[in-house]
Amino acid sequence: MNNSDIASALDQVGTLIELREDNPFRARAYHNAARAVQNLSAPVADLAASGELATVPGLGKEMRAHIAEMLDTGEMALLNELLAAIPPGLVAMIQIPGLGPKRIRALSHEIGVTTIAELAAACHDGRVAAVPGFGAKSQEKILKGIDFLAEHATSFSYAPAEAAARDVVAALGQMPGVLRTSVGAASGGAKRSCTISTPWPASPPPASAPA
Repeated sequence: MNNSDIASALDQVGTLIELREDNPFRARAYHNAARAVQNLSAPVADLAASGELATVPGLGKEMRAHIAEMLDTGEMALLNELLAAIPPGLVAMIQIPGLGPKRIRALSHEIGVTTIAELAAACHDGRVAAVPGFGAKSQEKILKGIDFLAEHATSFSYAPAEAAARDVVAALGQMPGVLRTSVGAASGGAKRSCTISTPWPASPPPASAPA
């Protein structure tokens, strides 16, 4: 894994921590570590081998252990654990422009949305606007963000993109006439990107909302 791969994984952990728990200090530590790795002037593997990584600000013992794990295995157990613990639909929402992990967590706690389709339905029937700290303008921006995501989706970081794909596939699997659905991935642990042409139809119909 190169510097960008490792920085991306650390940054994803920080974002998922924000999404799962109210611990800004822990999340910030991972975001800072990601920036530190991204700004290194030499390959992180070389600095780890020489011991110089220990002198880099923001890369304490815990972060260096994660880096060593990724260099050795190509994966980070903590990232995999967070992805397994958080509903894939919530991870997919990270791709919606203007909707950060803290606000996603608030919506999940307040109105129980766990997928993009449920979020769109909650916007259409006004439940999002009723959540403290949101309102009608925020609700409208979220709907526009969902439409923007559908219209401009290209390449995303692997974890949210896979989550979005699984969210869509799960919904398609419930439709009449669909025999089988699946999500494929490129071979090779180092390949951490994928392409989605239409992760969700623009303005999904509020199927779960009353007519």
